[in-house]
This record gives sequence, C-alpha cells and structure tokens, in this order.
Amino acid sequence: MVNRSLVRKKSLFLTLGLLFPAAILTMFSYVIPLVTDRFSSAYLTYVGAKQPTVDQMLSSDITNESFYGQFITADNLIKIGAALAILGVLTFLISTPLNYGVLKWYFSAAFDRRQNIGYAFSPYASIKQIFKTYWLYLYMGFRYALWAILLFTPPVGVFTAAYLAQERSPALSFLLPLLGLLMIIGSLILFIFITNKFFLAPYLYAKSGKLSVVKAVRLSTGLMQKERGSLFLLQLSILPLQILGWLTVCAGVFFAMPYTRMCYAVFASEKIKLEYDEEQQIEFKIERID
Repeated sequence: MVNRSLVRKKSLFLTLGLLFPAAILTMFSYVIPLVTDRFSSAYLTYVGAKQPTVDQMLSSDITNESFYGQFITADNLIKIGAALAILGVLTFLISTPLNYGVLKWYFSAAFDRRQNIGYAFSPYASIKQIFKTYWLYLYMGFRYALWAILLFTPPVGVFTAAYLAQERSPALSFLLPLLGLLMIIGSLILFIFITNKFFLAPYLYAKSGKLSVVKAVRLSTGLMQKERGSLFLLQLSILPLQILGWLTVCAGVFFAMPYTRMCYAVFASEKIKLEYDEEQQIEFKIERID
C-alpha cells in the first residue's frame, strides 16, 4: 500500500517547485492565443475565406454552405493537418525530456529521499541522453498504440455500422450507439489495466543507467504482472481529485498534479524496493533477462 502521509508531505513540498513552470505556462496560455489569432486572421485572408459578421450570419447574404464551402476544402484541410502534425512533433520534442526529468525528480524524492530540483533537468545533460528519452517514450507509445488499435477497433466498427444503419433500421441506429458506448467504456478500462504493465519502465530506466529501453519495458512487464490491479485501484482513488482539480478552473491542479505524480513515484519505489535490494540486485535481474 502507498504511504499516504509520505505522499502528502512530498507533494506539498514539490508543489512549490512547480509554481514557477506553472507561471510560465500560464503566461504562454495568454500569449499563444494572441499570436494564433493574428496568424488565423492572416491565414483566412490568404485562403480567401471571409469571416461573416453576426448580421450577415442572421441574414440571407451568407449561408453555411457558401461559407464552409470556401473554407473547408481539401487544400485547407491538408494545411491544417500539416500544421497540427508539426505542432505535435514540436510539443513532443520539447516536453518529453522535461516530463521525464520531472518523473525522475519525483522518483528520486520517493526512492532515495533526495529532493534536488536538478533531476528535473537531467535529461538535458547531453544530446545522447535527450535522444534516449525520446526513444523511451516512442517505444512505449508504440506499445500503447498497438493495444489501443486492438481494443478500440471493435467499438469504432459498431459506430460505423450504426451510421450505415440510420436509414435502413431505426432500431439498430438507436441500439448500436449504446452498444458502442458500452464497448468504449469497457475497452478504456481494459486498456488502462493492460497497459499498466508498462508503468514501471521509465522508473526502472531512471533508476539503473545500464538498462536499455527494451529491457526496462520487459522488466516492468514482469514486475507488474500481479500489481496491475493495485495500480488500477490507486488510479481510481486519485481520479476524483483530478476531476475536482479541473472543475475548479485548474486551480486544484497545482495540488492534484504533484499529488498524483508523487503517488505514482511512491508506488513505483515501493514495488522496486520489494523486488530488489539496491543496484546489485537490479544488475542481477538484468543478467537474468539477457
């Protein structure tokens, strides 16, 4: 079980360390909309789409078909898709090392009782370390994506069948979406439960510098074989706090996010300590994997 008192103490301390980056993100949340508004106006002018006024939309001078026909074209959709893809790649490149560094910071506080904020920026120590971090999350993302495709394809097929059955069978068009919704909920729960076996991989990778990404994932799969249920219950216990954090206009996130990360770090440290006794035991387990 997770030591709740330790989690509360550590999360309150680490909350202070997140206030500065949170302030930076808040500043960007105000700056980015101003910049994107300028670019969107220039873009709409470039593609020839005229933004209608409220009077025009209420009058017969402009119709949905004429407006959307000008803006939603194959060329514009390709440009928007390319822009979103570039934004996603840039977000991954910038946020991944920092996210791993913060994870390592929390884990060091839970495992070794070290509260050095320098751990949050340790992935930036060298180019090699940055690319190792990219490879860790890309490999794990690939494994997550495979399970997502496997589990969410059937619900998508049910919704597709419901769409095709709209005109042929009203009863099926009503029942199939309900069935698809239930299947999505079940697939989501099953997806979380199954992919919990990868949970310890970044923590093991952070603990032992000699572990490769593939070995860390394989080792995590073995360690979490009987612990996925306990992790799932921990995730459910944290969920109300996360929801409350977002409902309070993100004000509660400044406590919910550190608390969640520290809960996960304490859970990971306890499972790793139960299996290993410091670095020598980890090295022994690595040899057994080989």
